[in-house]
Amino acid sequence: MKFLVDMPLSPELAVWLSQEGHNAVHALELGLGRASDIIILERVRIKTYSNYR
Repeated sequence: MKFLVDMPLSPELAVWLSQEGHNAVHALELGLGRASDIIILERVRIKTYSNYR
């Protein structure tokens, strides 16, 4: 599964999800630390976060 972990959650969650075999990234890794929920959801919708690594 793919996960884009939002700001209220720890970046460690993305690390753990990756260790468990999922495709996970934290919003901070994408430069979305101060982005609105609308911007983050748009990134998810167009799936631009999938090429982060």
